[in-house]
Amino acid sequence: MWYWNWLDCDERVTHDIQRYYNTSQDLQWTVKKALAGAYHTFVRMDLQGFVDNCPLLTRWMKRNNVYPAFVIFFVSSPHDDPDYKHTDIDEAGVSINFPIANCLGTSCIFYHKPDDLKINLVDLGNGHVYNDCLTEKKWHEHSRYELVKPIIMNNQVPHRFTNPKDSVRISFSIRLDPTKELPTHLIKEN
Repeated sequence: MWYWNWLDCDERVTHDIQRYYNTSQDLQWTVKKALAGAYHTFVRMDLQGFVDNCPLLTRWMKRNNVYPAFVIFFVSSPHDDPDYKHTDIDEAGVSINFPIANCLGTSCIFYHKPDDLKINLVDLGNGHVYNDCLTEKKWHEHSRYELVKPIIMNNQVPHRFTNPKDSVRISFSIRLDPTKELPTHLIKEN
């Protein structure tokens, strides 16, 4: 089963997204609202704004047949360590993630699916819906990554996130359009 892998992506694409974040008062304000509890860390962003303001990202998506359904910021408060294992709710089941700020030293941890896996739907509002994964057995870690460069991941595998740092951590995620062919050429089996 495939869990995640690094992307072969020119670092200028990541810098393009980071530049837009760092120079946009609207994006800065949105992150402040998320930290105040308005979005529960999951902030759905204006896709057209990124297309219009991130030309290198737009070219990379076109070259790689990446068709977004929507884009989000994942905003994590300092010392954020939610213990719930979950799967994401998006029909394509695949996301492409880029580091925006303070991602070094934070982790996304993936787990093997237990055979007694039970799923509870959780809706936090503002478009943040996920599947809480429960088991009577002990969770076994498969792998983890620090988002220090772009990755592609399988959202249907139980995973969790931790930010042990004193700083706010921000990542950018592209959720793929399920009506389009997935960019499977970007996936490398682990």
